[in-house]
Formats: sequence, structure tokens, C-alpha cells
Amino acid sequence: MHDQSQATNAGTITVSGNFFDGISMGGNGNNNTVINRGTIITSGTFSESIFTLGSGNTLLNQASGTIITQENDSPAVHAFGGSNNVLTNAGAI
Repeated sequence: MHDQSQATNAGTITVSGNFFDGISMGGNGNNNTVINRGTIITSGTFSESIFTLGSGNTLLNQASGTIITQENDSPAVHAFGGSNNVLTNAGAI
């Protein structure tokens, strides 16, 4: 995702392999919104479920949302750098 975008997952995202993310705001994506209502599963080293490098992003795991990571060095949600990112978790991580 790039600047000022929104992504909503209401299904299942399954990612296997190293260095892959379920939903990524790579580069310097700013002011994005990610809403997870479904399930995100990653199984690989350095494979985050939701990843951002930018600033001002809103990451929401709703009550029906489930985030699962299955390897080392793979945080469920990773805001790497940037500033003013907000994570709200009402589901299961």
C-alpha cells in the first residue's frame, strides 16, 4: 500500500516463506488504514502479518480479527520507523 490507502481483510490471508508480509505498507506509505476482520497467518522468518515503514498509519484488528505468526522474528504487527502510527487490537493476536 502507498499513501492514503485503505485495505480491509474480511477473509483469510495465508503467507508462507521468509521475508513475506500479510499486508504491507512498504516504502514510506503514510496515512493508510488497515482493518482486519478476518484471519492473517504468516509462517516464515521475518514475515509479519501487518507491516509498515511510514507514519500516521492506523492499524485495526477488530473483535472478529485473528493474527497468527508461526516463526521467529515475525511480530504480528510491526511499525518499523515512522511516527504517529496507531494500533488498536480488539481481536486475537
